[in-house]
Amino acid sequence: MPIFFDEAGHRVATQYLMAVLQGELSADRLLHYREAHSQLPGHPELGLTPGVKFSSGRLGHLWPFVNGVAIANSDKAVFCLGSDGSQQEGNDAEAARFAVAQQLNVKLLIDNNDVTIAGHPSKYLPGFDLSKTLSGHGLTVLEGDGEDLDDLYRRLCQAINTPGPVALINNRKMCIGIEGLEGSTHGHDVISLKLALEYLKARGHNEAVECLQNIPKGKSNYTFLGSGDKMGSNRNVFGDAVVGILNRMSEAERQQQVICIDSDLEGSCGLKQIREACPEIFLSGGIMERGNLSAAAGFGMEPGKQGILPPLALSWKCVFRRLPWPASTEPISSATSPMRASTIWRTIPAILA
Repeated sequence: MPIFFDEAGHRVATQYLMAVLQGELSADRLLHYREAHSQLPGHPELGLTPGVKFSSGRLGHLWPFVNGVAIANSDKAVFCLGSDGSQQEGNDAEAARFAVAQQLNVKLLIDNNDVTIAGHPSKYLPGFDLSKTLSGHGLTVLEGDGEDLDDLYRRLCQAINTPGPVALINNRKMCIGIEGLEGSTHGHDVISLKLALEYLKARGHNEAVECLQNIPKGKSNYTFLGSGDKMGSNRNVFGDAVVGILNRMSEAERQQQVICIDSDLEGSCGLKQIREACPEIFLSGGIMERGNLSAAAGFGMEPGKQGILPPLALSWKCVFRRLPWPASTEPISSATSPMRASTIWRTIPAILA
């Protein structure tokens, strides 16, 4: 069993680092992180990369799995790394209630940095309080400064010696000490080479600086075929197309007839263009795909109204994750979703393929 689980799939680099330290992966391989065909994807895939101990999905879907691990290993304390973003998912709310009811020996280490891809939860999700949420489910909550290592160690010891599920909430800014990134949403993604070099130089890590500077720039051997010479992406084409339709409507008509609900993925699937062009119909719904799907469907229940969601297969997979595969040919009943069943069945094959 791994020494920890992590429900933030995009933190897979932690698993890769552990694989190197345990001799299951060479350090040189890390230089090809997220490179095509490198077998080092941006989310963990069990069985693909040597040393990867678990798959986690995108974010906020592993805690229920960890509950099962805790049941199977009742003599151990099972640790799961989490975040304020992952705790927005409905799966985690269900897992919390189950862990409390069964008094499972699950310990959560939660990074509470108030940053997700598209913004700050304190601004786009006011009223969401991580400590109140978890304590309300019945967990023991130990909250403190994530940068105070002595206090963090004290709380870790307390958690291990406390029966049942415990959440260690560690309040800290994103990218502490990295000038230009600290507390910023830009710290959620890959650090730019310029800022990385400045950070390393200031701390005297000259060999690391030299290593980064000597990495040759990648070249693409692909031949791109298309209908023109303009390069683009499907996500942006989608956003531009929707904006083109919305621009044919007045602002009053848009507010009356259309709502766009983002699930913290606006930059990944073209919704950013919609927010910038038509902010009056845009809502930041947080990392809550299934709830946002139902809200958009509810808005569009009446003829002439339309809800818009991120057209990203991974998000939709989170919504339909409980469907059997292969999917049945029976239509989904109206009690399951207010959307037309025919619309859903046109969507599912593309999502789960």
